[in-house]
Amino acid sequence: MEWTPFKWRGLISGIIQGGFSFGAALAAVVEAAFIGFFGVKALYTYAWRYLFLTSLVPAVIALIIRITMKETPVFEDVRANKLIRKSPFLDLFRKPYRRDFFQLMLYMTGLFFSAYALFAFVPAILEHSPSIYGLGTADTIYSYGTYAAFAGAVTIGALSQIIGRRKITIIWAIITAIISIPIYYLLIYSATIGSVTLSTLTVIIIGFTTQAPWGIVPVYLSERFKASMRGFGLH
Repeated sequence: MEWTPFKWRGLISGIIQGGFSFGAALAAVVEAAFIGFFGVKALYTYAWRYLFLTSLVPAVIALIIRITMKETPVFEDVRANKLIRKSPFLDLFRKPYRRDFFQLMLYMTGLFFSAYALFAFVPAILEHSPSIYGLGTADTIYSYGTYAAFAGAVTIGALSQIIGRRKITIIWAIITAIISIPIYYLLIYSATIGSVTLSTLTVIIIGFTTQAPWGIVPVYLSERFKASMRGFGLH
């Protein structure tokens, strides 16, 4: 966010945060490939170990990026002007940062509950009774939800630049409150009767809805804390 010009921050924020959903989508594709090659029985007994080893590829790439990444000009300016705080963690619990810190803790807690409505609950609904889908079909349907999640994060991130971070969050919270219960009952029903089309459409809606507000998280959090507090405020 500190490298990004202001007018592009919303879009870039959505792309960055959408990387999480893109990773989940990629994981679903890799799992489907392993199911096709080894079969479901082998995946349960021994091939899951090979599946887990594939996570080393993005881990190595991420490590290389992090090691070679330079500090931002904003941080270098803070360091040059000796504005780095001696006790930034403790300062989070003091005025004027205390209110922001606890408000953001509540905000992020709600977002995590929302996020795992896709990543935890949807696979469980698709893969277990009363659903009649096999693992391969359930995995394919779930992958469409992760694609929609990426699209949602990018879309809302970009819209936040026009509408505003706070306003778009409130609007999306209202939408989520209205559709959350009906959409999950629809998913359970569609999985019970084996309607792949209806299940896929439902999962796409869930993916888009639950992950869209995450598109503003990188930019919103970075804008809520001063550069001297940002590292501890975010983490």
